[in-house]
Amino acid sequence: MYAEMSRITRHFVIINDYNEKRSLLVNIAEWLEGGDYFNFIKKAQDEMKEVFDEVRIVNVGSRAACNICRPFAEKKGPC
Repeated sequence: MYAEMSRITRHFVIINDYNEKRSLLVNIAEWLEGGDYFNFIKKAQDEMKEVFDEVRIVNVGSRAACNICRPFAEKKGPC
């Protein structure tokens, strides 16, 4: 997914998600869902850095962050 975002963006991708500071309620909800959230949060930044030239994390709340990602090469044309 990150590779496709990097491919089609012209300048930046902004991903709004939880930061690494979790609450008990979020932990319980994610555990009940049985998804891969806990592993995803640990690896997300490293995965973004593999396909984006720059990844900047801006905490926008106590448990939320914006990941501002710039692709390796600026694109020319409509996409």
